[in-house]
Amino acid sequence: GEPGSGKTRLARELVDYARITGGAVLSGGCYELEGATPYLPFIEALRLWVHTSSDDELREGAGDSGAELARLAPELASRIGPFPEGPALSASEERLRLYDGVARCLFHLAEPSGLLLFIDDLQWADQASLSLLHYLVRLVRRERLLILGCYRDTDLDRSHPLAEALDLWNRERAAVRVHLGRLGLEGTSAMLTNLLGDECISEAFCADIHRETEGNPFFVEEVVKTLVNEEQIVCECGEWKRRDEGESVVLPQGVKAAIGRRLDHVSEPTTEVLRTAAILGKTFEYSELAAVSEQSEDQLLDALDEAVAAQLLETRSGESMIFTHDKIREVLYLELNPIRRRRLHTRVAEGLEALRERGGRVAVADLAHHFMEGGCLDKGFDYAVQAAADAATLFAYSDSLRLYDRARDCAEALGRTDQLPKIDIAIGDVLYLKGEPLNAAAVFERALAAIDDPEEATRIKCKIGESYVLIGDPRALEILGEAKSTLDPETQPTEVARATMIEARFHHYHGQSGKAAELLLQVIEPAERSGDLVLLNWIYAYIAGAYQHLAEFEESNRWNQRNVDLGEAHDNPGVAAVGYEGLMENAFMRGYWRECLEHTARHRELSEKSQSSDRLAWNHIGLSFANYGLGNLAAAEAACDDGLEIAERLGDERLATFLAGWKALVAAEQGRIDEAIPLADATIERGDELGLTTGQAESRRARACIAQLQGDHQTVLDLAAQTEEILEVTDESMFPIWWGPTRCQSLVATGQLDEAEQRLETTLEAARKSDMPHWEAMALKVRGQLHAARGDEEAARKDLDAAIAIFEELGSRIELG
Repeated sequence: GEPGSGKTRLARELVDYARITGGAVLSGGCYELEGATPYLPFIEALRLWVHTSSDDELREGAGDSGAELARLAPELASRIGPFPEGPALSASEERLRLYDGVARCLFHLAEPSGLLLFIDDLQWADQASLSLLHYLVRLVRRERLLILGCYRDTDLDRSHPLAEALDLWNRERAAVRVHLGRLGLEGTSAMLTNLLGDECISEAFCADIHRETEGNPFFVEEVVKTLVNEEQIVCECGEWKRRDEGESVVLPQGVKAAIGRRLDHVSEPTTEVLRTAAILGKTFEYSELAAVSEQSEDQLLDALDEAVAAQLLETRSGESMIFTHDKIREVLYLELNPIRRRRLHTRVAEGLEALRERGGRVAVADLAHHFMEGGCLDKGFDYAVQAAADAATLFAYSDSLRLYDRARDCAEALGRTDQLPKIDIAIGDVLYLKGEPLNAAAVFERALAAIDDPEEATRIKCKIGESYVLIGDPRALEILGEAKSTLDPETQPTEVARATMIEARFHHYHGQSGKAAELLLQVIEPAERSGDLVLLNWIYAYIAGAYQHLAEFEESNRWNQRNVDLGEAHDNPGVAAVGYEGLMENAFMRGYWRECLEHTARHRELSEKSQSSDRLAWNHIGLSFANYGLGNLAAAEAACDDGLEIAERLGDERLATFLAGWKALVAAEQGRIDEAIPLADATIERGDELGLTTGQAESRRARACIAQLQGDHQTVLDLAAQTEEILEVTDESMFPIWWGPTRCQSLVATGQLDEAEQRLETTLEAARKSDMPHWEAMALKVRGQLHAARGDEEAARKDLDAAIAIFEELGSRIELG
């Protein structure tokens, strides 16, 4: 709704209704004019839950997610902690573990009688809160959870993060918008009746109020409160009346004046306390106010009682308080002259710092904000850097970048130029994690230009190279070469291995798997000597992946097994899961469907144990492919749907491309061609946007299989030619084997028998060499059709019998049929 449209009043009525009907209610808000606190509305909601629940209820609601929830609500750890730390994961997986923890907790609270989560003033939400909200919105359809969010649409433009989220939720039919405008004359009359009763609401009085407030519900309420406070209208014998019927009611001009006149009716000590509270924020803890106030405890409590009685403040759970409307706080804050405001920020900063030293819970971001606003740049810089790092660990990347930018401004103002490269490196790291590799590379370049230390320069060059690899920029090879030329394999084994691994990924992404494997094998010894388990895990996995794309599956499995052994030796389920993922993929690529399901089950078990959402998402690849191969189409489609839901949630476009193409083919096999074709076409577009040869080739093969089911052989051949062009510069041997039978079947159908025969011999030889029996049988089946087309019935029977024998052994029911 527009400013003052009564959105919060309506929301509160819905909150009251939820409570009346027995549902649980949690609420939080987003606030303007204060330092960033990532996930603030969720922090408030979780703290409300902690303060209003018993220890047993907290244990049941937290489940296995206590450590994640305590990152947002530390009080939980003091009540039912400490919590065991989960296994170390990548930054993206850690973020998903946090989001999953919050989601599981809310869904548990929703189970008995439903849960209403109310978030106010979303127009001021930080990016981290919006990301978590987006995660919940995608899951909430299956749960008894209603998320009610209020925002002022006049504060949004097309580039606002909330505007983008609203557009996305609208396209996905995931949210319903209720627009609230200002009240008309009739609505204003109804509101006045609700506030004052029927007796004194004359048409003239109502028209005066509506004219001056323009139907803004907040303004209406504030004006009425002002008139009551100034005794221009009084309640006598249960009826509201004008004090002097002969004089017109003097209405304040605008809400600021109305609030100002209301503040005139509280004592000066109370106003002073309210000004200090306005510096703290819309919500604040009593302990924080006591730490920064100059009044005694009795004076402070008296002032708070007066402010509550005047409906300027409300008490909340625990010892927290909130301004009844942010406009009240805004008026108090903006009324301060700049010098006094700066002094108050300094006093608040010093008081909160002392409270923190005594063990009080104070957000570092608040300290940074108040010290900087107070002009104390030294401390502002230190706290801003710490707050930025803390925000990054909570995956609040936008907040982290904003804090680092403020720290950089402080460093420049203080002349601390030696700190600028350190801040730039931190900014680059956050941009890389945020998925902006090109921007990260630019910031790393700026840091590199200011660095004199050769070792530090080499580390930065590796970061630049890694950023360029993600976008396929060939500058990656040049700068990684510079970095490697300065490294000593004997004294810097970890750095050498990491730089080479990054270079190998560049070649792998560009279809040069042989080159990638060659480079990775060179750094096995230094990687093992480094003792870096994560580095070694991914080097083994990348070597296995390179050999997989070269269709050298036995060699690939040897490296996958090394990862399994590595994980088991170090009791690290995440490392072992990566190994089983490779074994799973190799099994379904060769047609060993039952073996694939065995590896899939073990992979899922280890992924759940390591709490890795990323690994769990990829588990659905094995589950869907193996079930398709065995002819269990319903199970294959269910695995595709579940995997797609997780992939969309994680933002994993590569996985989504594979699963969407496979889902299209499964739908076509079940006769739903009209559904399959647009899905397959969209998957090709998705694969092309992704730009990785694997996704481009596999999305086209799925579409070609659908075309073949229709008898549209020209489309098959066109897609085959496109794929051949895409793979022209690669050395990957697996995809021609996968593509061969499909292409050759259409060549036979269109009478191009000689070309079909030539390609089939190549496919058969490659499939046998790589031990891919399902694809060997596929080629034999098509060759049988080729012989039949030529009238050689005996040769046709021989090939078809051989194909049947392989399909029966593997359980490939669709092809067998």
